[in-house]
Amino acid sequence: MHNKCLLFGLDSKDTAALLKEINKGGKCTIVEVCSLNELKECIQTGDVNIIFANKDLFPLEVNGDLLTEAKLQFPLISFVIVGQNEIDAAIEYVKKGADYYLTTPLKQVAVKKLLDQVSNPVKGIVSHLKKETTLFQLIKQISLTMELDPLLNLVIDSSMELSVASMASLLLYDADNDILSVHSLRGVSKEDTEAGFVNFSEPYLKGILKNCKPVFLAERDYLVFPDRNPRYKSMILSPIASAIGGYGLLITVKRIDEEGDFSLDDVRLISSLASEIAPAVRNSLVHNKTRELTIKDDLTDAYNRRFFEKYLQEEIEKAKKFQTIISVIFLDIDNLKEVNEKHGHLMGSKVLQEVAHRIILAVRGIDKVVRYGGDEFCIILPETDTSGACLVADRIRNTIANKPFLVAESLESHLTASFGIATFPDHALNKDELIKKADKAMFEVKSTNKNAIKISN
Repeated sequence: MHNKCLLFGLDSKDTAALLKEINKGGKCTIVEVCSLNELKECIQTGDVNIIFANKDLFPLEVNGDLLTEAKLQFPLISFVIVGQNEIDAAIEYVKKGADYYLTTPLKQVAVKKLLDQVSNPVKGIVSHLKKETTLFQLIKQISLTMELDPLLNLVIDSSMELSVASMASLLLYDADNDILSVHSLRGVSKEDTEAGFVNFSEPYLKGILKNCKPVFLAERDYLVFPDRNPRYKSMILSPIASAIGGYGLLITVKRIDEEGDFSLDDVRLISSLASEIAPAVRNSLVHNKTRELTIKDDLTDAYNRRFFEKYLQEEIEKAKKFQTIISVIFLDIDNLKEVNEKHGHLMGSKVLQEVAHRIILAVRGIDKVVRYGGDEFCIILPETDTSGACLVADRIRNTIANKPFLVAESLESHLTASFGIATFPDHALNKDELIKKADKAMFEVKSTNKNAIKISN
């Protein structure tokens, strides 16, 4: 197995767990060293294969350079730190050169798995170098990508490649409105109702982003997590953040039926990726926000008519190419004229702002809310059938009708809206016809009972 194994500062229980597993593998010289100087001398002999060191007796602030130099001089030595379950410390040790970080008290299964992995050190070094090269190339490629959607798609795909995750979610944080929203999901089928928050509460995720520190829930940690999802067994939650602020959160997941767990090297790679690409994400968000100034309605922050025409055409072309569906919802505020006449156009404008805000909060991140003109709005729903569009429309209808507007101005005006829905290719085969069908359905509601939803014929 190993020619020589050094144990430095381990307690009796951890030493016993190691000896029991090491001795199973055959002959191995096990040496317990009592001082740092003795450890250094043993390393310099060059015939050591694996070192287990107690974190408390081998503090990084004192021995970090020693660890790095030892790995550079003797790359075939496997350096294992044993300490409390502190993910930040573990990542820092791995960054400095440690190969593994095991949590005390040592478990027999963890020790066996580690010894199996280090039995072929050359293979491990080659794998490590390949991952480092991949990480460097990905960071370089991401940093050169300016458009937000391609950049974030590259980030989430890269995280899965580096960690061999079975699922990943990328969340974006809107600091102005204190909103965390799902941008991208991977490893989730269309039939799956899995939310991008992966069962975590929004306050919990915001707390991770605020602390700017990654969280690793290994299998044994996630098994006792209060709100665990039985389909998963481990997670890496990595903030995309810099000294200026937090921009998002990258969540990589191992499913319960997957073999193995994330390693600390996976945690280091993913957290390094998330922190290194933070400036690129910030620049892309700024670029995207600047660009949106030309395609957003000045009053409501919804998209404008110019964007609507171009975007809907592009989405229909995609739907034709990939044989998918797309729905549109047209809605018109039923009694905005009364607000204008009673309270003035300034209050009418405030109502429009609040209506747009409620609609935006009621739809997915990939859906586009457009101010079509006056008091008329349109929502573009990619990959959504008619029944799905009806659910969205009813949610918006309720959020408009069930809560008064202008509460801050002590006016409490109650409004309703009329809705029309059309779906490509069920109701129309081109953009203009789709718009015409949805608009007509909405007009029929508005000219009859109002505060209702109609599907196009």
